Amino acid sequence: MTQIGEAVAVALPPPADPEKHRVALRLVPLPVAKAPSAYPWWPARARSYGDAAFSAEITDGHHDGTLDGRGCVSFEDIPAGTCSFSFPEFYDDIEVALKNLTCTP
Repeated sequence: MTQIGEAVAVALPPPADPEKHRVALRLVPLPVAKAPSAYPWWPARARSYGDAAFSAEITDGHHDGTLDGRGCVSFEDIPAGTCSFSFPEFYDDIEVALKNLTCTP
């Protein structure tokens, strides 16, 4: 699998309540000079991830939203546990690009 962006953990000050936690995510593009030839669907130039839609499973429930203009989102005062994020627009962009791609055996 080729990586087109990366999530960067953001350090935050500790919460006021030691039983509550924070999670923050910033999505940044990887520096890519040009599309790899093996991936014709690859975008011609890197796009900004500000305002990208996300779907998150946070310990206090499901959240859908958009990243801020810097590509960030954070959740505060949440219980401890596992969180996950996905970015549906990326799947949609790849699906559209692959739909027009023809493969010959």
